[in-house]
Amino acid sequence: MTNSINEISDADFILACGTNTADCHPVISYKINKAVLNGAQLVVVDPRTTDFAEMASEHVQLKPGTDIALFNGMANVIINENLWNKEFVTNRTENFEALKETAAKYTPEYVEEITGVSADRIKAVARAYAGAEKGTILYTMGITQHTTGTHNVFAVANLSMLCALWVPVVCCVIPMV
Repeated sequence: MTNSINEISDADFILACGTNTADCHPVISYKINKAVLNGAQLVVVDPRTTDFAEMASEHVQLKPGTDIALFNGMANVIINENLWNKEFVTNRTENFEALKETAAKYTPEYVEEITGVSADRIKAVARAYAGAEKGTILYTMGITQHTTGTHNVFAVANLSMLCALWVPVVCCVIPMV
């Protein structure tokens, strides 16, 4: 995830990817429930319809194994609509131009063909994440336990660093193809 466990309760936007947190992580689930009760928007990205997905304000049900395309599609929207944190990216990341070039290929319409998620939904989720004051991305084995698990995590980190919504960390942006 992109924030500490204690920060989850204060989030105003939670993007939970590849996780059935309600069943598998009771402490984190408690923190998420607290945030949702305080008005946070919960978006679950998962091919499965889980109890956790059903409690979300939005369930992005993508085709299995298409996470990178979805995350790059969101990066495409964030970059093209100028929603990214320019100061953070300029001063605290590397290789932004490579990420920008990679993300350019992942238009929402192209990503829709790959993931089965509508272009409009991709745009809406990207805008909501980028527009959050205190956004967080949570992920578990649904993201990491793939043949592309490492690249899935890089793609999540890229989204986090594009928006730098909360955590002042020094990181490198790594292009994912």
